[in-house]
Amino acid sequence: MVRDCQYLLSHLNKYIETMNEPAAYTFPGFSTLSKKPAVKEITVDLTPIEASMLEKYCNQTGKAATDVILELIQKLS
Repeated sequence: MVRDCQYLLSHLNKYIETMNEPAAYTFPGFSTLSKKPAVKEITVDLTPIEASMLEKYCNQTGKAATDVILELIQKLS
């Protein structure tokens, strides 16, 4: 699981730097992040494999995709 998160985070970093188009994948079943003020909104393009990994992890943990990505970003420091 940690390896999957590290793999996902490494690819997310690449996509964050080169965001030109809207995300190709949406996950209507994902729960939403609690309402808190956003300073910056980003869009992440994921491959089908990455999207599947994120969806699987979210389903296993019950966490929203936004929360998972934020937690991974917070671990960078």
